[in-house]
Amino acid sequence: MSGFPQAVLAGAVDYAGLFPPASLSMSEVVANYAVYRGGADRWALGRLVVPASRLAECLEAAAPHLRHGDPWRLSALVPDPAALGALGAFNAAHGDRMLVDAAEGRATVPADVDALVAVVPPGVAVFVELAVDERLPACLARVKAAGWSAKIRMGGVVASAIPPIEDVVRFMRACHEANVAFKATAGLHHPLRGEYPLTYAADAPRATMHGYLNVFAAAGLLARGGTDDEVHAALAGASVAQAMRDADGDALARAARGVLHGFGSCSFREPLDDLVPLGLAA
Repeated sequence: MSGFPQAVLAGAVDYAGLFPPASLSMSEVVANYAVYRGGADRWALGRLVVPASRLAECLEAAAPHLRHGDPWRLSALVPDPAALGALGAFNAAHGDRMLVDAAEGRATVPADVDALVAVVPPGVAVFVELAVDERLPACLARVKAAGWSAKIRMGGVVASAIPPIEDVVRFMRACHEANVAFKATAGLHHPLRGEYPLTYAADAPRATMHGYLNVFAAAGLLARGGTDDEVHAALAGASVAQAMRDADGDALARAARGVLHGFGSCSFREPLDDLVPLGLAA
Protein backbone atom coordinates (compact mmCIF):
# COMPACT_ATOMS: atom_id res chain seq x y z
CA MET A 1 0.00 0.00 0.00
CA SER A 2 1.27 3.47 -0.80
CA GLY A 3 0.19 7.07 -1.19
CA PHE A 4 -2.60 8.72 0.72
CA PRO A 5 -4.01 5.65 2.55
CA GLN A 6 -0.57 4.61 3.81
CA ALA A 7 0.22 8.12 4.96
CA VAL A 8 -3.05 8.72 6.79
CA LEU A 9 -3.38 5.26 8.34
CA ALA A 10 0.07 4.89 9.92
CA GLY A 11 -0.73 4.07 13.54
CA ALA A 12 -4.19 5.60 13.07
CA VAL A 13 -6.63 2.74 13.79
CA ASP A 14 -7.33 2.34 17.49
CA TYR A 15 -8.84 -1.10 17.99
CA ALA A 16 -12.10 -1.02 19.97
CA GLY A 17 -13.42 -4.55 19.51
CA LEU A 18 -15.14 -4.55 22.89
CA PHE A 19 -17.68 -2.04 21.64
CA PRO A 20 -20.72 -2.32 19.33
CA PRO A 21 -21.33 -3.49 16.75
CA ALA A 22 -18.52 -6.03 17.26
CA SER A 23 -19.10 -6.41 21.03
CA LEU A 24 -16.45 -9.11 21.39
CA SER A 25 -15.35 -10.65 24.66
CA MET A 26 -12.17 -9.45 26.34
CA SER A 27 -10.41 -12.72 25.52
CA GLU A 28 -11.32 -12.36 21.84
CA VAL A 29 -10.23 -8.74 21.73
CA VAL A 30 -6.80 -9.27 23.30
CA ALA A 31 -6.18 -12.31 21.09
CA ASN A 32 -7.04 -10.24 18.02
CA TYR A 33 -4.85 -7.35 19.14
CA ALA A 34 -1.92 -9.70 19.66
CA VAL A 35 -2.36 -11.02 16.11
CA TYR A 36 -2.62 -7.51 14.66
CA ARG A 37 0.54 -6.42 16.49
CA GLY A 38 2.45 -9.19 14.74
CA GLY A 39 0.73 -8.99 11.37
CA ALA A 40 1.71 -7.42 8.07
CA ASP A 41 -0.60 -4.46 8.67
CA ARG A 42 0.71 -3.62 12.14
CA TRP A 43 1.93 -0.28 10.77
CA ALA A 44 -1.72 0.91 10.80
CA LEU A 45 -2.48 -0.28 14.33
CA GLY A 46 -2.90 2.23 17.11
CA ARG A 47 -3.89 1.74 20.72
CA LEU A 48 -6.21 -0.86 22.23
CA VAL A 49 -9.32 0.91 23.57
CA VAL A 50 -10.56 -0.40 26.93
CA PRO A 51 -12.90 1.01 29.60
CA ALA A 52 -10.88 2.14 32.61
CA SER A 53 -13.08 -0.10 34.76
CA ARG A 54 -11.86 -3.19 32.85
CA LEU A 55 -8.11 -2.60 32.87
CA ALA A 56 -7.42 -5.37 35.38
CA GLU A 57 -9.51 -7.79 33.30
CA CYS A 58 -7.62 -6.76 30.17
CA LEU A 59 -4.26 -7.27 31.86
CA GLU A 60 -5.24 -10.75 33.03
CA ALA A 61 -6.61 -11.81 29.64
CA ALA A 62 -3.58 -10.47 27.76
CA ALA A 63 -0.96 -11.91 30.12
CA PRO A 64 0.11 -14.74 27.76
CA HIS A 65 0.80 -12.21 25.02
CA LEU A 66 2.68 -9.59 27.02
CA ARG A 67 6.45 -9.16 27.18
CA HIS A 68 8.46 -6.90 29.44
CA GLY A 69 9.91 -3.95 27.56
CA ASP A 70 7.38 -4.19 24.72
CA PRO A 71 4.24 -2.78 26.33
CA TRP A 72 0.85 -2.67 24.73
CA ARG A 73 -0.41 0.91 24.44
CA LEU A 74 -3.93 1.41 25.73
CA SER A 75 -6.48 4.19 25.59
CA ALA A 76 -8.76 4.08 28.63
CA LEU A 77 -12.35 5.28 28.42
CA VAL A 78 -13.18 7.26 31.55
CA PRO A 79 -16.88 8.23 31.83
CA ASP A 80 -16.22 9.41 35.39
CA PRO A 81 -13.24 11.75 36.01
CA ALA A 82 -12.61 9.94 39.29
CA ALA A 83 -11.47 6.90 37.28
CA LEU A 84 -8.51 8.86 35.94
CA GLY A 85 -6.80 8.79 39.29
CA ALA A 86 -6.26 5.03 39.05
CA LEU A 87 -4.39 5.21 35.73
CA GLY A 88 -1.15 6.41 37.28
CA ALA A 89 -1.09 3.51 39.74
CA PHE A 90 -1.86 1.03 36.96
CA ASN A 91 1.01 2.34 34.85
CA ALA A 92 3.41 2.32 37.79
CA ALA A 93 2.64 -1.33 38.43
CA HIS A 94 2.27 -2.68 34.88
CA GLY A 95 3.63 -0.06 32.47
CA ASP A 96 6.49 -2.25 31.27
CA ARG A 97 3.92 -4.65 29.79
CA MET A 98 0.69 -2.66 29.39
CA LEU A 99 0.79 1.13 29.35
CA VAL A 100 -2.22 3.44 29.44
CA ASP A 101 -0.77 6.43 27.61
CA ALA A 102 -4.13 7.92 26.54
CA ALA A 103 -7.52 8.52 28.11
CA GLU A 104 -10.84 9.46 26.56
CA GLY A 105 -13.49 11.39 28.46
CA ARG A 106 -16.49 13.59 27.79
CA ALA A 107 -17.33 17.21 28.48
CA THR A 108 -20.55 19.09 27.96
CA VAL A 109 -19.58 22.38 29.60
CA PRO A 110 -16.17 23.95 30.33
CA ALA A 111 -16.39 22.89 33.98
CA ASP A 112 -16.36 19.25 32.84
CA VAL A 113 -12.96 19.82 31.23
CA ASP A 114 -11.72 21.43 34.43
CA ALA A 115 -12.80 18.34 36.37
CA LEU A 116 -10.66 16.18 34.10
CA VAL A 117 -7.68 18.50 34.43
CA ALA A 118 -7.74 18.05 38.19
CA VAL A 119 -7.20 14.28 38.09
CA VAL A 120 -5.24 13.36 34.93
CA PRO A 121 -1.92 11.69 35.83
CA PRO A 122 1.26 12.82 34.06
CA GLY A 123 2.23 11.21 30.78
CA VAL A 124 -1.33 10.50 29.64
CA ALA A 125 -2.67 12.11 26.46
CA VAL A 126 -6.32 13.08 26.76
CA PHE A 127 -9.07 13.18 24.13
CA VAL A 128 -12.23 14.98 25.21
CA GLU A 129 -15.47 14.16 23.41
CA LEU A 130 -17.40 17.39 22.91
CA ALA A 131 -20.93 18.18 21.85
CA VAL A 132 -21.34 20.24 18.69
CA ASP A 133 -23.41 23.09 20.08
CA GLU A 134 -23.01 26.67 21.29
CA ARG A 135 -20.72 25.55 24.13
CA LEU A 136 -18.14 24.02 21.78
CA PRO A 137 -15.79 27.06 21.50
CA ALA A 138 -15.62 27.53 25.27
CA CYS A 139 -14.94 23.82 25.84
CA LEU A 140 -12.26 23.82 23.16
CA ALA A 141 -10.58 26.78 24.85
CA ARG A 142 -10.28 24.70 28.03
CA VAL A 143 -9.03 21.67 26.07
CA LYS A 144 -6.42 23.87 24.39
CA ALA A 145 -5.29 25.31 27.73
CA ALA A 146 -4.79 21.78 29.06
CA GLY A 147 -2.70 20.79 26.04
CA TRP A 148 -5.17 18.06 25.08
CA SER A 149 -7.11 17.02 22.00
CA ALA A 150 -10.80 16.89 21.14
CA LYS A 151 -12.89 13.94 20.02
CA ILE A 152 -15.96 13.61 17.80
CA ARG A 153 -18.37 10.69 17.56
CA MET A 154 -19.06 9.88 13.90
CA GLY A 155 -21.72 7.18 14.18
CA GLY A 156 -23.15 4.24 16.05
CA VAL A 157 -25.49 1.30 15.67
CA VAL A 158 -28.52 3.49 14.92
CA ALA A 159 -28.88 6.02 12.12
CA SER A 160 -29.62 8.84 14.54
CA ALA A 161 -26.10 8.49 15.98
CA ILE A 162 -24.53 9.61 12.68
CA PRO A 163 -23.90 13.36 12.75
CA PRO A 164 -24.87 15.41 9.69
CA ILE A 165 -22.04 16.69 7.55
CA GLU A 166 -22.79 20.24 8.68
CA ASP A 167 -22.06 19.33 12.31
CA VAL A 168 -18.78 17.64 11.34
CA VAL A 169 -17.71 20.74 9.40
CA ARG A 170 -18.67 22.92 12.36
CA PHE A 171 -16.62 20.75 14.73
CA MET A 172 -13.58 20.71 12.46
CA ARG A 173 -13.73 24.46 11.89
CA ALA A 174 -13.98 25.12 15.63
CA CYS A 175 -10.99 22.84 16.31
CA HIS A 176 -9.03 24.60 13.57
CA GLU A 177 -9.78 28.04 14.97
CA ALA A 178 -8.86 26.90 18.49
CA ASN A 179 -5.70 25.15 17.22
CA VAL A 180 -6.81 21.87 18.79
CA ALA A 181 -6.17 18.49 17.15
CA PHE A 182 -8.81 15.79 17.38
CA LYS A 183 -9.66 12.13 17.15
CA ALA A 184 -12.76 10.53 15.61
CA THR A 185 -14.58 7.52 16.94
CA ALA A 186 -17.45 5.18 16.05
CA GLY A 187 -18.97 4.59 12.65
CA LEU A 188 -15.83 4.94 10.52
CA HIS A 189 -15.58 1.34 9.36
CA HIS A 190 -15.38 2.14 5.65
CA PRO A 191 -13.02 4.30 3.58
CA LEU A 192 -15.69 6.24 1.68
CA ARG A 193 -19.04 7.73 2.57
CA GLY A 194 -21.90 5.50 1.47
CA GLU A 195 -24.81 3.34 2.52
CA TYR A 196 -23.78 0.40 4.71
CA PRO A 197 -25.31 -1.94 7.32
CA LEU A 198 -25.25 -0.41 10.80
CA THR A 199 -24.36 -3.71 12.48
CA TYR A 200 -23.03 -7.12 11.48
CA ALA A 201 -26.43 -8.81 11.74
CA ALA A 202 -27.74 -10.37 8.53
CA ASP A 203 -30.89 -8.23 8.66
CA ALA A 204 -29.20 -5.05 9.90
CA PRO A 205 -30.75 -1.72 8.92
CA ARG A 206 -28.70 0.41 6.56
CA ALA A 207 -27.80 4.09 6.63
CA THR A 208 -25.46 6.57 4.96
CA MET A 209 -22.25 6.46 6.99
CA HIS A 210 -19.20 8.71 6.95
CA GLY A 211 -16.01 7.41 5.34
CA TYR A 212 -12.72 7.71 7.17
CA LEU A 213 -10.82 8.77 4.04
CA ASN A 214 -13.38 11.51 3.52
CA VAL A 215 -12.75 12.69 7.08
CA PHE A 216 -8.97 12.70 6.64
CA ALA A 217 -9.24 14.51 3.30
CA ALA A 218 -11.54 17.11 4.84
CA ALA A 219 -9.15 17.61 7.76
CA GLY A 220 -6.23 18.03 5.38
CA LEU A 221 -8.07 20.57 3.26
CA LEU A 222 -9.06 22.58 6.32
CA ALA A 223 -5.49 22.52 7.66
CA ARG A 224 -4.32 23.92 4.31
CA GLY A 225 -6.78 26.80 4.35
CA GLY A 226 -9.78 25.18 2.71
CA THR A 227 -13.19 26.76 2.95
CA ASP A 228 -16.16 25.21 4.73
CA ASP A 229 -17.68 24.43 1.33
CA GLU A 230 -14.54 22.53 0.31
CA VAL A 231 -14.49 20.62 3.59
CA HIS A 232 -18.18 19.80 3.18
CA ALA A 233 -17.57 18.54 -0.37
CA ALA A 234 -14.73 16.29 0.79
CA LEU A 235 -16.92 14.76 3.50
CA ALA A 236 -19.76 14.19 1.04
CA GLY A 237 -17.91 13.06 -2.08
CA ALA A 238 -17.16 9.50 -3.08
CA SER A 239 -14.75 10.95 -5.69
CA VAL A 240 -12.32 11.77 -2.89
CA ALA A 241 -10.58 8.43 -3.58
CA GLN A 242 -9.35 9.75 -6.94
CA ALA A 243 -7.94 12.89 -5.34
CA MET A 244 -5.91 10.71 -3.00
CA ARG A 245 -4.21 9.04 -5.96
CA ASP A 246 -3.06 12.40 -7.30
CA ALA A 247 0.46 13.69 -6.86
CA ASP A 248 -0.74 16.00 -4.09
CA GLY A 249 -2.18 13.14 -2.06
CA ASP A 250 0.81 12.68 0.24
CA ALA A 251 0.94 16.41 1.05
CA LEU A 252 -2.77 16.33 1.83
CA ALA A 253 -2.21 13.32 4.06
CA ARG A 254 0.56 15.05 6.00
CA ALA A 255 -1.67 18.06 6.56
CA ALA A 256 -4.48 15.78 7.75
CA ARG A 257 -2.32 13.89 10.24
CA GLY A 258 -1.15 17.18 11.71
CA VAL A 259 -4.66 17.79 13.02
CA LEU A 260 -6.39 14.38 13.07
CA HIS A 261 -4.73 11.77 15.28
CA GLY A 262 -6.72 8.81 14.01
CA PHE A 263 -9.96 6.99 14.70
CA GLY A 264 -11.36 4.24 16.85
CA SER A 265 -12.97 1.23 15.20
CA CYS A 266 -14.48 -1.96 16.56
CA SER A 267 -12.88 -3.70 13.57
CA PHE A 268 -9.24 -3.37 12.58
CA ARG A 269 -9.53 -5.46 9.41
CA GLU A 270 -12.63 -3.91 7.84
CA PRO A 271 -11.20 -0.40 7.32
CA LEU A 272 -8.12 -1.88 5.64
CA ASP A 273 -9.79 -4.65 3.64
CA ASP A 274 -12.29 -2.20 2.15
CA LEU A 275 -9.42 -0.37 0.44
CA VAL A 276 -8.80 -3.34 -1.88
CA PRO A 277 -11.86 -2.97 -4.14
CA LEU A 278 -11.09 0.75 -4.41
CA GLY A 279 -7.68 -0.05 -5.89
CA LEU A 280 -5.97 1.61 -2.91
CA ALA A 281 -4.47 -1.60 -1.51
CA ALA A 282 -3.43 -4.97 -2.88
